[in-house]
Amino acid sequence: MKSFLEKLHAAAEAQGRAEIAYRDESRRRLEELAALRTRAYRRYNLLNDMADLAQTQNEQEESVRLASTLTPAPERRPYAGSPGAPWWCQSTQVCRTSGLP
Repeated sequence: MKSFLEKLHAAAEAQGRAEIAYRDESRRRLEELAALRTRAYRRYNLLNDMADLAQTQNEQEESVRLASTLTPAPERRPYAGSPGAPWWCQSTQVCRTSGLP
């Protein structure tokens, strides 16, 4: 009878060790999977933020490009006496013949 009980005890101890090994392995695997998930989300968030920033930049550049093609800047005429004024309007007087102020 004693050997039968010893065998049962040894079997229970073996099951206990197997359970501990399984728990250790599953805990290690869960930690590994959690680390992989964390790295994946960090990478995703980084690239997502970069893509949002690039999209915003592209939208701003596109807006500026479209605005410059759709609504050209008004023509600026030089004032009398300014360096860009025609030669006949180089004095500080008003240049009435060319329509410049």
